[in-house]
Amino acid sequence: MKNNRRGQTRSRRKIIKQMLWAGLMTSFPIACRRSSNISPRNVERVAFDWQQFGGTEISVLLDDHPWTSGVKSYLSDFEALTDIKLNLNIVPEPKYFEVLELAIQAEPGEVDAFFLPMDSTAYRLWSQGLLKALSPFINNPQLTQSNYNVYDFPENFRLAATYPPDSKNQELFGIPATFEAYILFIIKH
Repeated sequence: MKNNRRGQTRSRRKIIKQMLWAGLMTSFPIACRRSSNISPRNVERVAFDWQQFGGTEISVLLDDHPWTSGVKSYLSDFEALTDIKLNLNIVPEPKYFEVLELAIQAEPGEVDAFFLPMDSTAYRLWSQGLLKALSPFINNPQLTQSNYNVYDFPENFRLAATYPPDSKNQELFGIPATFEAYILFIIKH
């Protein structure tokens, strides 16, 4: 996506990367109740144009993780449906955080979309102004298919990437794809 007008290029990249993740995540529904912290969008039935950004390219940075292995098989379907070429960079987990930090702080951005760890990393990147809110893209029926429902993800998973905390004006900055649970076992002999 070369463009002499730097601002227009970055704006288009942001829209495209949000579409990518909103489109990919439609295949991971989980039942849950609606959040009182994020307003559901008014769903307009609009003919969704999957090809509206056809011919563009998106640089995607992913962690070498079981989630990545699972989603890779769907990426060719996304490319065929949208006519968007994905340039994947899959980095082993120990090195991922270092590569992520360098890539998202580079000017112009070296990466359009990336796997966001929803722990203190997400909060730190948000507080540094390095994340773009997904809510405006998800709530726009021209950018996200009308039957996509972010409320299919459990509320507490969504809240892990919803900022600012404890605010009435929260926005979603990441879509849950997986979660990990740590368990301490005590074995009595």
